[in-house]
Amino acid sequence: MPIAPLSEQRSIVAKIEQLFSELDNGISNLKAAKSKLEMYCQAVLKMAFEGELTKDWRMKQQGLTSAASLLEQLEKERKKYYEGQIHEWKKAVQKWMSGGKNGKRPTRPSSPRTLEVEEGIEDLYGSLPEKWTWTRFCNVTYKIGDVDHKMPNDFPGGLPYLSTGNLNADGTVDFENAKTISREDYDRLSLKIRPENGDIIFPRYGTIGRNVLVSFDREFLVSYSCAIIKNIRPLMNEKFVYYYSLSPVIKKEITRYTVQTTQANIGLGSIEGFVFPLCSRCEQDRIVEEIESRLSVCD
Repeated sequence: MPIAPLSEQRSIVAKIEQLFSELDNGISNLKAAKSKLEMYCQAVLKMAFEGELTKDWRMKQQGLTSAASLLEQLEKERKKYYEGQIHEWKKAVQKWMSGGKNGKRPTRPSSPRTLEVEEGIEDLYGSLPEKWTWTRFCNVTYKIGDVDHKMPNDFPGGLPYLSTGNLNADGTVDFENAKTISREDYDRLSLKIRPENGDIIFPRYGTIGRNVLVSFDREFLVSYSCAIIKNIRPLMNEKFVYYYSLSPVIKKEITRYTVQTTQANIGLGSIEGFVFPLCSRCEQDRIVEEIESRLSVCD
């Protein structure tokens, strides 16, 4: 042990305590700054989906498509997607029957839901700009679903099967520590739904609302602890949908519909029924640009 004279020991202790105090103040200031940034991000998202960020841009546009017209296109696209799902399901059933009916019979895809917005929604969430409209989450997506609730067995070296614990707070995915399953289980489970580039992973248990936008091409599945929101990319900007899924309105909707049990959870039907502010595709693109230009400052 290095020994210094008593007077120098006291000076060293005083200096250490001064530096530790500065560190504590620094940590406190960082926490305060983080809290302010989170508030700023929520303020940006609130303005974005009220049409405030594109107010000046919108005034200069001519012939903008109405949200009502876009809704009609979305409905046609959703029906076409469902017909394709039914076609794939029939092929899977034929394969199952020709294989001696081994394993579980493929689950028939559920038909897409169309939900109306009740009167007085403006009293709850405010009015929208001209040519916008309130609708429901299920009306602007191909499908909102999850995989079978029977947990597949571990299969070392197989395909990733994520849970909420593999979804990081910064919107990234931890594949390294994920459970892995066999190709057979993957093929069977993915008949119902599987995440693809452009989809949103929406945790339904525990860390509800810590959503992830899939921005890569890779084979993997997500457990039933998460919903998969399949975006209609030909007609909708997936980032517009993703940023809205993080917005203050969705946080309110989560609070409205969350079931408080041992572990807080939210049902698929509730997510499908979340309100959604719809605008034209070109305004969606513009809103995403406005959001990202501001959030890059936070980063």
